[in-house]
Amino acid sequence: MWVNLISFYIAWWSVLYFAKIESNLLLILISIIYFFIHYFVYLKKLDSIKKELRFILSVAMLGIIGDLFFHWQHIFILKKNYFLWLFLIWPIFTSTLNYSLKKIWNFHWSILSIMGLVGGPISYIGASKFELIDYTLNYKTLILHGLFWVLLLLLIKYFRRIDEEN
Repeated sequence: MWVNLISFYIAWWSVLYFAKIESNLLLILISIIYFFIHYFVYLKKLDSIKKELRFILSVAMLGIIGDLFFHWQHIFILKKNYFLWLFLIWPIFTSTLNYSLKKIWNFHWSILSIMGLVGGPISYIGASKFELIDYTLNYKTLILHGLFWVLLLLLIKYFRRIDEEN
């Protein structure tokens, strides 16, 4: 759990930094190193690598599609060529959901909803502080992003339950 959490934060901040300085090679390299560590540490503990990969890709795609929708609707604007950053940060985040963030899935749906309403928009504000996105900070954007994250967290909880039953 701690390896996942620490390596996630190192990868998260590194990817943000390398996106900001437009070093695509380092962005990709950090992501590869992160996933190598992730799978090296947790590979022995996984019942099915396919199951983990399916989970990461499914949730990451939902997040990427949501973010691209918000970008195309001008709720936030990805600056320069930060699409690579977007496509790398989601799988990195998603890889924490079954490990360092595992305990949140036992929370009641109402607690997950509050976490989404608050935590979701904060992540976009952070990306705007790194100047990766132009984020219009108003009630509309905060509510839309909060609701997106509520829906995303509840869907993840549902996906995890289905995976556990199979």
